[in-house]
Amino acid sequence: MRAVDGRGRVSWVTCAVVAALLGSACGRLPAGVPAAAATPTPLASASALILCNPAAADYQKAGTPTPAPCISVNPDQQIEDNLSHLQRRMPQPADAAALAPAASDLGGVFSALRAQGVYDVAAVQQAGGAYPSLRQAHVHAPRSEKLTTVDARVVVVLEHGTACLMGEHGPTRSVVYVVGETLDGGCEALYGH
Repeated sequence: MRAVDGRGRVSWVTCAVVAALLGSACGRLPAGVPAAAATPTPLASASALILCNPAAADYQKAGTPTPAPCISVNPDQQIEDNLSHLQRRMPQPADAAALAPAASDLGGVFSALRAQGVYDVAAVQQAGGAYPSLRQAHVHAPRSEKLTTVDARVVVVLEHGTACLMGEHGPTRSVVYVVGETLDGGCEALYGH
């Protein structure tokens, strides 16, 4: 190990002196400030607030006030609010009608692949590529989408204006449907999105 030279020792000593001076100044009150004025007052914390159950019978009785301050928590409403982005708008009729040929073509692709027992992304991409109406479709394996089938292995999505063509293809069932965009403006209703 190398010995500390004169410059290193001076730097170390300087740091120690600065730290000691700063540490001794901490906690001192300026001249003329009484100690009582410097004592912090406790603030109400969230943990000190009472949780109110809006479904509890006591709060539903006429004339019974809700304790104050309190926080009303309705877990069912929170879950519903958190998933509201998955809800869909109604598509414009013209946009939905424009997807009708693609929906018919996708239904034919799924039927032909089902007859062969094929349920993979590559096969759907290849078969769908033969139809001009499906060339812009996004084909992928399911991620965290809100789907109507249980065992879909392929998801097909095609957007046109306010309408979305959705296709789900799997061993149990294949479905094709046209719906509106989700409330957050996309076609795919993704959990955790």
